[in-house]
Amino acid sequence: MVEVKYPAVTVSSNPLLLNYGSGGTYGGLDQFGRVVDQKWQNSTPTVKDRYKYGYDRASNRTYRENSLTHGSPPALDEFYTYDGLQRLTRAARGTLSGTPYDSVTSPVKTQDFGLEALGNWKTFKEDDDATLDWDVLDQTRTHNKVNEITGITPANPWINPTYDAAGNMITGPRPGNEATENKYVYDAWNRMVQAKESNDTIIATYRYDGLRRRIRKLLGANPASPTATYDFYHNEAGQILENRKDGSANSFEQYVWDVRYINTPVIRWRDGNCDGDLDGGTQEGDSTLYYASDANFNITALIGTDGTPVERVVYDPYGKPKFYNGSWQNPSDTSAYANDVLFTGHRLDAETGLIYGGFRYYNYSLGDWTTRGSDEYDYPNLYLYAGSKPIGRVDPMGLWSEVERRGERRAKVCAESLDTWTSLAERINLEPSEYMLWAKDSNGRPVTGPPTIGEWYTVPNLVYVNLGTRIPGLWGAFRDSSAIPAMHKKAKAKGAAYAALGYKVVEVDWTTTAHPIPVSDKVPEEMGHDWGSASPLAAQLADVDLAAWGYGGHGADPGILVYKHDTYQGKTGKWTLSSGKYVHHRLAEMWLYACYSLAANAGGPAQYTAESRRGRTKGFSLWELNVSSLGSLTGYVGGTGLFSSNAETRSGGLEYQFPMPASSDTGTTFEDDE
Repeated sequence: MVEVKYPAVTVSSNPLLLNYGSGGTYGGLDQFGRVVDQKWQNSTPTVKDRYKYGYDRASNRTYRENSLTHGSPPALDEFYTYDGLQRLTRAARGTLSGTPYDSVTSPVKTQDFGLEALGNWKTFKEDDDATLDWDVLDQTRTHNKVNEITGITPANPWINPTYDAAGNMITGPRPGNEATENKYVYDAWNRMVQAKESNDTIIATYRYDGLRRRIRKLLGANPASPTATYDFYHNEAGQILENRKDGSANSFEQYVWDVRYINTPVIRWRDGNCDGDLDGGTQEGDSTLYYASDANFNITALIGTDGTPVERVVYDPYGKPKFYNGSWQNPSDTSAYANDVLFTGHRLDAETGLIYGGFRYYNYSLGDWTTRGSDEYDYPNLYLYAGSKPIGRVDPMGLWSEVERRGERRAKVCAESLDTWTSLAERINLEPSEYMLWAKDSNGRPVTGPPTIGEWYTVPNLVYVNLGTRIPGLWGAFRDSSAIPAMHKKAKAKGAAYAALGYKVVEVDWTTTAHPIPVSDKVPEEMGHDWGSASPLAAQLADVDLAAWGYGGHGADPGILVYKHDTYQGKTGKWTLSSGKYVHHRLAEMWLYACYSLAANAGGPAQYTAESRRGRTKGFSLWELNVSSLGSLTGYVGGTGLFSSNAETRSGGLEYQFPMPASSDTGTTFEDDE
């Protein structure tokens, strides 16, 4: 999408526009489709709201220029720093400097996040000048094994959170006023149903429907006689279309939503006294306001019907808002227009300071959700907001995770604001072209066009683990070998690790039944024959839900069989791919625990002659064609020396030379029964 137009602002001949370019020239986007210039203007053109961005090679946003204030007060540009895991570690606000921008001068606010391995903030610091002496805030935090905050030092003036047995935060600091304690009550589904003051006076009571959507808010100490009641009416996507107050038949608020992102509003009509019209102006609390947003879908400006910005908003990285008037003056902690659609389009509850994120509530002071994510999550920290990447990621429904796996054939992944097919493919270690072949949208349709923000796509989540047996005639040396059980154990352990992550693991035991691949005891060359698409192995490799494939047992050559021998009589043909019958789906990972699984010539198929049968060289690079260049392929050489240093792994498409074992390196001799 390269243009958004609001023709009702001013007049249709001079509408409010979000425009990234036209005519094939899109200056608002870089060559990777990332937003570099988010500009709201009318057709004159007069700029109403504008932010420019820069990125590093990992697509992290490194800076954000507030173009309307750049070089003049207030200094509201920002520069961001990340660790090796692409997580935000520092955000500095001031005036950007350098060419290209590499810092801010005269910083007015710097926040520093000391992250541990799982993303918890072990330190949190804040300063308001260039000294970086952290005299505004200098915290140390401790966490338990399930990532609950167990202590904030110094505790004064912040309230330390506490949790119930289900992991729900039951007391915690009020966001924006952290010395004030909030208490929270949950129902059997871990939904917050009440918020209280420290003395147990009820602040608010919440009601939900069967889809976990909040449909009613009751303010005041007595829910039976509330000081105010709000009833919310949603569409099928969960967006609030209408808000009615105190049982009025007339709407209090109505909304229209943007197609760019599920939580981006276009307009809010507000009838302050619910008299059925919008003509009363500020005296009756009536207003019609349009929303402008930045590249991460934070609401940054409210614009009147005449095209004049009336309120602006700036956010800390984790969502704390600061409000200004339309001229960037009079900073305040509250909206002059009672606007509660703010950080990434979520609603800020003025009564508690929490952000209502759809399925959960979020405390921006802690950088944590108040409840855990479900056990369907792949990400290891179930409280963490957006994986410690709040500058470039969003959480549309409070359910963010890298990939949601539930032991099913296909897993789910949600497209976020900066996602491309490349970034989605990287989450499951596939090439973008391969991802496009196998990914499906929420309706089960193949994917087309760019990813839709907030859409859930399904991806392969199936893992086959195959256990092979010995073939006495061909592998006589393994007739009583203990190596095969060891190979089985390694292969099964790998499968168990996948199962623990939520993959659907199917173990196929070929040790007690006939091997699915015909093998001649007399002619080793025929191990590579193309046995056709009807074989069980071919069916596995052809499964469109296949994510990874493993094998453990006797020689992996008959175990995987992805190539055929061109000639038999001459015994000099090369081993080549089997006409694409087996190799057509790239895997995130493949592993082979078997004897002589590697080749002497990693760069291509090896020659196989009657004189070199003992080597069993078949070309490891052929197997590599099954694996995405973003994935990995592991193989082992050696018989009883299975766990020797001959083990090798390839990943990321890198080329390595593999050692060719001598006939005596494992103490095992292989002779053909001819």
